[in-house]
Amino acid sequence: MKYLKRNGVTDEMVNGYLNNMFRPIGINHGSNHYTYNRGSKNAWTNAQGQKFIETLHKEYDKHKNPAIDVRFGFNDENPKEDAKEDFSVSKNNKESSKELNRKSEVNHKSTISTKNNVKQCIKSVTHVKGKQMCKDQLIFNENFESIRKNIWNIDQKIAGAPDYEFVVYVDRAETREIMRGASINIKPVLIEDIFGPKIFEDGIDLGKNCTEKTKPQDCKMKPDAGFMVPPIASAQMNTKNKFSFRYGFVEIRAKLPAGDWIYPILYLNPMRELYGKLYESGQIRIAFTEGNEINNQELKGGIILGLNTKARNYGMRNITRMNRWSDTFHKYQLKWTPESFFLSVDGIEYGIIEPPIAGFVSLTDDLKIPNSEDWRSGSPLAPFDKEMYLQVGVGVGGFNFDDRLDGSKPWRNGERLQVKKFYEDKDNWLPSWKDGKNTLNIDYIKIWAL
Repeated sequence: MKYLKRNGVTDEMVNGYLNNMFRPIGINHGSNHYTYNRGSKNAWTNAQGQKFIETLHKEYDKHKNPAIDVRFGFNDENPKEDAKEDFSVSKNNKESSKELNRKSEVNHKSTISTKNNVKQCIKSVTHVKGKQMCKDQLIFNENFESIRKNIWNIDQKIAGAPDYEFVVYVDRAETREIMRGASINIKPVLIEDIFGPKIFEDGIDLGKNCTEKTKPQDCKMKPDAGFMVPPIASAQMNTKNKFSFRYGFVEIRAKLPAGDWIYPILYLNPMRELYGKLYESGQIRIAFTEGNEINNQELKGGIILGLNTKARNYGMRNITRMNRWSDTFHKYQLKWTPESFFLSVDGIEYGIIEPPIAGFVSLTDDLKIPNSEDWRSGSPLAPFDKEMYLQVGVGVGGFNFDDRLDGSKPWRNGERLQVKKFYEDKDNWLPSWKDGKNTLNIDYIKIWAL
């Protein structure tokens, strides 16, 4: 006999609905409880299961009971036995019905609703490459059994604006590996470990393999007057021109990298930059944490509105824990709607971002965001009302680390010798990269229509 554990709406409960495990013959309503028995007819559809959850939450709000007792009957092993499991929704556990609804949304993802075995598409606000999707449809599913070239572009370029990380992104086994059991490892390494120490004398030329040819320095660089070749090689992939979407629910199960001056790249970037270059068209960060041990207990997610520190931080939200986020796998979740953003980790919401009534464009003076007048042509959510594509990888150094007064950061953002100063400090930061700690391991990426 398998009983459900209750702490919000569980995966087992929702999966039970999806697999038509429950066959209700009625709801008995008491002053503070429902009783639901499994019968032999009329299997629940996804919509019926969801409706029951919503009804439960509404009753909780209406009665404000310290506990609502919900009893389920199971007869999987013995149809004559009415086994029941009691569980409660308690004020004491600080979970409101809104929290339960959110967890239901996190865990409950059907593809297309059904009625009389006929598929019906309920139109969603979600679009993929301009095409409207069906409500709750799984629109992207990557388990990394291989690198699918019809989905992913492998970046090969020298990093530059807007974050100016100290990295050359390459397509090499040393930086990217598909693991047995279907997952991907991405890690940064010293560039001399791939190309040899002479690279700092001869420079680097990615030639025809370069994937970013906007400027010559994206592909080719020689050391000159204190400027040096970025000392780190890493990997980065994106779905630009292959998969892009507007509005949806994103879930990434991953183990984040650790190590000084390392950070994960789990972003959504604008497909066409219709509002302008760099951050003028916005960026969404699904999960971000600094690899430095002192900061790895803080997880961030949210939106980037501009290049300066204030515009970078305004739309970011955070959650702090006792242990490091890079110690184990977590599910990082983003719900992107036409009105707002919701950030969650392992089903627990930690941030909501909503534009002012007059839209994000009304913040441009306060945040000192130039060239944002085009946002007025969009919705209040602009520049986040256009399709975006996925970008994943690992970055090192650059503008994602604020300057520090305590001297713990070996470079100042924007100074001429920032890369050189970072590299000269490697005896301090490189030991923190050992034993595979510097690896981003992604188990899967899934995206559903709203």
